[in-house]
Amino acid sequence: MRVETTEPVDRSASWVTSSARLVKGGGSATVISLDGIRKAVGERWPKLRDIAAARLDQLLREQLGPADCFLPLDDMNRLVIMPAAARADGEVICVRIAYDLTKGLLGTCALDNLTVAPAEAIGDSIIEVEAFEPDELTALTGKAGLELAPSQANGLCEAALPQPGEFEILYQPVWDAEVQVIRAYRCQPANGWQSHGPESSPERLRAITAITLDLVRRGTRDLQRHLARGERYILTVPVSAVILSVPMVRMQFLAGCRLLDAALRPYLAYEIKDLPSGIPQSRVAEVVTILQTFCGAVLARAPRPAAVSLPAFRNAGIKALGVSLRGLSPSACETEVAALMSETRRSGLVSFADHVDSSAALQSCLARGVRWLWGSSVVPAVGDAGPLKHLPKVKLLKDSEAA
Repeated sequence: MRVETTEPVDRSASWVTSSARLVKGGGSATVISLDGIRKAVGERWPKLRDIAAARLDQLLREQLGPADCFLPLDDMNRLVIMPAAARADGEVICVRIAYDLTKGLLGTCALDNLTVAPAEAIGDSIIEVEAFEPDELTALTGKAGLELAPSQANGLCEAALPQPGEFEILYQPVWDAEVQVIRAYRCQPANGWQSHGPESSPERLRAITAITLDLVRRGTRDLQRHLARGERYILTVPVSAVILSVPMVRMQFLAGCRLLDAALRPYLAYEIKDLPSGIPQSRVAEVVTILQTFCGAVLARAPRPAAVSLPAFRNAGIKALGVSLRGLSPSACETEVAALMSETRRSGLVSFADHVDSSAALQSCLARGVRWLWGSSVVPAVGDAGPLKHLPKVKLLKDSEAA
């Protein structure tokens, strides 16, 4: 049973627990709370609560020593006892665990996300905790060597982030070289993926997620309109791997996917981009599995250099594997395309090339046999998608040479 004192609950609290006798035994006793994460995620907390608690217990089991133990005080708080540790050392270890938990769930960790407090026994059955002052907690994070993000109050406000519908979208036609048909349309922001905040910052992560969800919503709305007229095509939506790597934003993105009409899923494809170089095959398969439920196909764009990255995509469940040719010289294009085709022929995957923006890149793709192509040298982006459209290879080459 939890018994609150008259102090504010985020500053001090007391618990009636038989574990108080363990606390009196000396060493270090610290309470790690999930309250900082709860406040950060707001209304999404009910969906994240069980995941956060299970992950905290896992971290404690992994990082505590054989003589240490932890006990739940309630669903939000864990009492960590280290009999052989100095109090200051135990507090640093607990701050580090709370930091790892928060960063794993939110993608970043600010000082106000860390709710860690020393525990003290009052008698044989009651413990009391009083949260660290901000300067004390800052000193502990310094001892632990942790890099904290700015507090949300000092970051960008929500109004500065992209709001649904405030940016224009374009559809990049996807040409199938085998059947010489525009078979799909890739939905993307008209002005590219604009930067919102520093790399890996919570502002940037929220912005990327908001933009991607808006692309999905608006793209499927247009798709539904065309299907009602009997005009069928595949809608491709690019999804940054960063969104799928951080549990909190991944849950937000997948919640948006679940709202889509299930009848649209056979016409929807997700293209995973921004995958890091050296990603293990098991991680690729995990990300693909997450998306497969909500679409007809998953595509993956390999990071550069392709020759090094491509083997990670074998047996990962993707339908197509591709490379981006953005900004590459003709010789570099040739190298990337050659590596791609060698791998896709070996694995039986469909090959694709993104940002085919020069005649040299187009020629290289056609000569090597890349199947799906999109970029300004194939067909310029348009304001609305459309039905399948025949585009002969001869005309494509003629138009590219004339450009």
